Amino acid sequence: VKRELFFDEIYKRPKAVDVYANCLRDSHRWEELEAFQLTIRMLETRSQEGDGGHMHSRTPAELALSIFHRALSQERVEEQLVVIQEVIDFCSEIPRGSVWEGCQKELDEMVETCDGWQCLLEKQCLIERVDSSSIYEPPAPQGLGSGMGETPPVNMFVRFPRPCALGLSLHETMSYVALYHG
Repeated sequence: VKRELFFDEIYKRPKAVDVYANCLRDSHRWEELEAFQLTIRMLETRSQEGDGGHMHSRTPAELALSIFHRALSQERVEEQLVVIQEVIDFCSEIPRGSVWEGCQKELDEMVETCDGWQCLLEKQCLIERVDSSSIYEPPAPQGLGSGMGETPPVNMFVRFPRPCALGLSLHETMSYVALYHG
């Protein structure tokens, strides 16, 4: 079956759209799910301009969620930040008063979540950059003459091992900051 024919036929059956999307989601095929949701959104737009067609009002929220899952699957923080910004941009580009306004609350919540996650990752990057170059200088021994007991600077986190700050939850990040920067 040609790809266009498959999507045209599946689009006519809202239950089939949901089942196919769930199948892609369950198999963690996020990029395919994203492409599918984009195609459904394009078909909705085309049908709205034409004959009214079928409207899957949750499509933008589903698409934003599939982009969000793609962000979660990225290994590098820089890649996560780029994909998170894609989610924010996508959700912000949907016009108010459009046919998809029914899912606007979900999209606003997604933007709020992504803003928080983006802020947390940026803070963690800053903490990690500072901590990975941080040098701990122990205090000079008291009561001893000068020149005695001179200890060269030691990386603070070699002496006191720490986990990587990247990818921690908000709670874990706060505990980390309190423990190592308290």
